[in-house]
Amino acid sequence: MKGIRELLGGKEGGELRRSRTGVIAFLLTTIGVLLGATVDMAFLIIAAAGIFGPNLLREFGWLRDRDEFQTEAARRAGHHAYLVGGLFTLILVIAREWGSADLEDNDYSAAIVLLAFLVPYMFSYLTSFWGARKAACRILLAFGLFWLLFNILGNIMHPLAMLMQCLVALPFFLLAWMSGRVPRVTGILLVLLALFFFVQFDMVEAFTGERQSAMAVILLLWVPLVYAGVSLLGARREPREA
Repeated sequence: MKGIRELLGGKEGGELRRSRTGVIAFLLTTIGVLLGATVDMAFLIIAAAGIFGPNLLREFGWLRDRDEFQTEAARRAGHHAYLVGGLFTLILVIAREWGSADLEDNDYSAAIVLLAFLVPYMFSYLTSFWGARKAACRILLAFGLFWLLFNILGNIMHPLAMLMQCLVALPFFLLAWMSGRVPRVTGILLVLLALFFFVQFDMVEAFTGERQSAMAVILLLWVPLVYAGVSLLGARREPREA
């Protein structure tokens, strides 16, 4: 019987070593982002330590926790983040500044630009390391957990609203469970769900400048669904595990 437990196993050809540094970085990033979004933006200092700290330590040679495979995956992820994030940022600027002629006075959130680089970096690294199916499962679980905690902390004084908002996280967990059993069907459902969310949440407003929060929703809700869906649609090309 295949499912999330198998998808959360080691990388193909061997067991994935759990990295204490990776766990600490993930916790710092998650805590910092959640506290920054619900309490005070100053807490993003914690997220910055989790996002950039380990790589800075590696660059200075003070942290040697990656083998050649992990290092190459990180390099590929950085290149993909540069391409996708840079193109995403340029499209955003063009859409919002259409009809003007000013390269300096552009109105868009620095947090959105940061997400545009970090999200594709994470996707590329996970896919390079674990392959499409395992990466899709982990991406769905990670973003499902993010939205669950975000809605709990953001509505802690309003239990009914909290319950309704937390329903957004359920598709992530359900489809993560399905991805190990019926990957292609799950991929189709993810793409359809992404299209539904795009229309339901009026995400087109992200490109008109009317609602900046819509851009964050695209990067943290819509993009993970589309990426995981497309990855699972190609899962038939991966060898089946015994």
